[in-house]
Amino acid sequence: MHGKARRPIQFGAADCYRLEGAVWDDLPNENYKSLAADLDDEQKAKLRDMQRAWIAYRQHLWFYYTKIQGTMAGPMKAACVSPETARRAVLLQFFSSL
Repeated sequence: MHGKARRPIQFGAADCYRLEGAVWDDLPNENYKSLAADLDDEQKAKLRDMQRAWIAYRQHLWFYYTKIQGTMAGPMKAACVSPETARRAVLLQFFSSL
């Protein structure tokens, strides 16, 4: 019975991280658009390339899921993606303010 009590808590934590990630997902997009609006064509191309590389990196965070597996894989992957997305949002916002 103890194992059953743990499972909802673990999935609850992953759900919490996913909800947080959904909030953060919108912010990098907004900050990206804001930053791109003030750039020339060459800078926009470089920003686009940089953002695509970051998106590819973020997609590879699934490695944690495949490495860890089991019931902790979901929460640990979610716990990693959310802060990475938050850092990206803040970075793009910072460059928009320069």
